[in-house]
Amino acid sequence: MDRWISALTQNRSLSGGTDTATASGHAAKFMAQVSGSLISVETDQSYASARWDALRSAELSQGVDTDQELQMLMRIEQAYAANARVIETVDTLMRTLIEL
Repeated sequence: MDRWISALTQNRSLSGGTDTATASGHAAKFMAQVSGSLISVETDQSYASARWDALRSAELSQGVDTDQELQMLMRIEQAYAANARVIETVDTLMRTLIEL
């Protein structure tokens, strides 16, 4: 157990590296690198998300919103079908009046 503790507290360099530190020192450096990478990735992600939002807003302000256009088309189709039924009913009533 003492040899294990001694091995962990000795300054050593990692394979291929010139920097010497204890096991906890190497672990701390590794965690710092991981944290730095995480911050960099989060920054890139937030930039990409903000850019996507801006581009999407620009696209919608200048382009066609297909969802809205489809909803409007469905309303027009329903109104057309209702008007066709009204005309059909009026036609039937007119024929009935003419036959009298």
